[in-house]
Amino acid sequence: MLEAKAREIANVLTAVRGVADLDYDHLVGQPQLQIVIDRKAIARYGINVQEVQDAIEAATKGRNVTELFEGERRFGVVVKLAHNGDPLASLKALTVSAPSGERIPLTQLAEITKTDGLAQVLREGNLRRIAIKWSIRERDMGSLVAEAMQKVQAAVKLPEGYTMIWSGRFEDQQRALARLYVIVPLVIFIIFILLFGTFQSVGDALLIMLNLPFAIIGGTLALFLWRSNFNISAAVGYIAVFGVSVLNGVVLVSSIRQARIEEGLGIRDAVIRACEIRFRPIVVSAIVAVIGFLPAALSHGIGAEIQRPLARVVIGGLISSTALTLLVLPAIYALRARRERVPDAQVTTNSRGLRDREFAAPKPVGVFRIAVLGDSFTEGSGLTDAEAMPKRLEARLRQRSCGTGVEVVNAGVSSYSPILYYLHLKHVVAPLQPDLVVLNVDMTDVHEDMIRTEIASLDAQGLPVAVPANRRLESAQTLLPILPPALRGLEAPIARLAVYQRLRRSSVGHWLVGRPLVDAAAMEQRGLVGDLRYDPMAITRDLETEQIHRAWALSGRYIRGISDLARSLGARFVLVTYPHAHQVSATASPAGRNAVGMRPRLYASERPFKILEALGARHGFLVINLLSLFRHREAVDGPLFRYEDMHHTAKGADVFAEGVFTGLREHRLVTCAG
Repeated sequence: MLEAKAREIANVLTAVRGVADLDYDHLVGQPQLQIVIDRKAIARYGINVQEVQDAIEAATKGRNVTELFEGERRFGVVVKLAHNGDPLASLKALTVSAPSGERIPLTQLAEITKTDGLAQVLREGNLRRIAIKWSIRERDMGSLVAEAMQKVQAAVKLPEGYTMIWSGRFEDQQRALARLYVIVPLVIFIIFILLFGTFQSVGDALLIMLNLPFAIIGGTLALFLWRSNFNISAAVGYIAVFGVSVLNGVVLVSSIRQARIEEGLGIRDAVIRACEIRFRPIVVSAIVAVIGFLPAALSHGIGAEIQRPLARVVIGGLISSTALTLLVLPAIYALRARRERVPDAQVTTNSRGLRDREFAAPKPVGVFRIAVLGDSFTEGSGLTDAEAMPKRLEARLRQRSCGTGVEVVNAGVSSYSPILYYLHLKHVVAPLQPDLVVLNVDMTDVHEDMIRTEIASLDAQGLPVAVPANRRLESAQTLLPILPPALRGLEAPIARLAVYQRLRRSSVGHWLVGRPLVDAAAMEQRGLVGDLRYDPMAITRDLETEQIHRAWALSGRYIRGISDLARSLGARFVLVTYPHAHQVSATASPAGRNAVGMRPRLYASERPFKILEALGARHGFLVINLLSLFRHREAVDGPLFRYEDMHHTAKGADVFAEGVFTGLREHRLVTCAG
């Protein structure tokens, strides 16, 4: 039955394209002499079965009857039936002695026939089996076996108890692929984690990993053009080229970021600069690798069937990933960078920790120096140093001939709140001897003063002496827990880690557990702004609550402290204010509000601006209110929000610089000829 079914399967496989050298194990066909003893006949003659078997054994194999000694050596003496070359005739002539002494022919005691018997009995796992074997020519193993399975299943029906297993190289391939299905995603995930840890940016990590499909395109095209089949060797080639392509992406993105941060170039100039610097190393390394793999890709010697797919995938992947890395990746980076912030940790450049060039201290004679304090207003976190608002303001002052010795110092702090601006002016900016101190404040600054006052050390006048760097704890306390109550004790210390907070607020965290929400109860317990569920927009509305009064009182105290400190340095002080999140009216919410999680009906009122203007009037400093500028731009161009913001685009920084310049000139704090 086994051989019959094997023959059926072999007949089906002959019609499958790519099957060659088809054969199966031949189990039958071995000539045999079969002797069946007639028990009734031997009983009539008084002969037992053993006597007949002994006679047959002596006739066929021979029988050891005695031993012969020669010295210490011993030899057996075997008696065997003589025959004339025909074993069957000799057996038929064999006689067996009966108890009566009569010689009985074997033919009267047994039936002697010549048949075809089993040549071999093959077993696996204690079960009999037969193997059907073939080679593959000019076709990939996967599609060939799939077609063979389909045709055999349709044409051959196995009896009950019989099974068919597809093994050999196909089974090895399936086991290897099963491992690769686990290893490849794991490798890609590890690459992503390493990239994220290096660049601290989900966007940059994903952008670099875009090189993986670039490599897949070239590797697959190479297999197609060379008419090679995908196998385990080719899969290993893909893994190898993944590493090289990711390395190219890391090199290029690092160079772009370096050009933006250290050289102060714009996005377009930084991309061009990085491509110019890295073009030759990336291309030359790819060419060298391609040349090194060419012999293996073209070889036809022993083991070439293993080397060729791997080498061809690597060659194709290197060519495509190198070309697309230099052409597509920079373009995508430029598009994405226009909408993405540069990490705050990478914005300080000079020896004083300011995001600006070096300035002489003491100040040279004839120089009019303006120090601009604040956070996003001065740093422009999504811009280069040259694109940020202070440098735009400096360019305008020089372009309008507002003095030949005008210098604008970007004295921004990488965090909100006047409590920190006061310390920054006192300890960092004061030695630069500014003539004019410009401070920006929006409603988020007022809210952040509430938070930092909880952990600050204050002097007798209520002004800050020191503010501990405890922002991780503050941020962790504003995140709504995501674990069940029983696990909150485990989540609390983890939530204070910077990597947790960054992941929680990243697009990956949004996808896994949703956008980060605020734990209003925790904020209330700390005495922070609790109206409207901890939203800085609460301060922008015309509300009267104890927390809001407290917030304004604290910020007012710190702003007065900055004004007094500027006067003590011999400088004039100007406060610039603008709507939080650029909401320009109490009846309309600008487009993009939901992009930063703002809820409906939280619109700006004029009350906060009147509070700041009244503060300036009481303490003798100028307040430049950009609300009117925002409303004018809303009427002309629509709301200034998000992607025309000073955080993200040079265009937004220009708008703010123009507003500050206009306010300074109108109040004659600067005198311009143009």
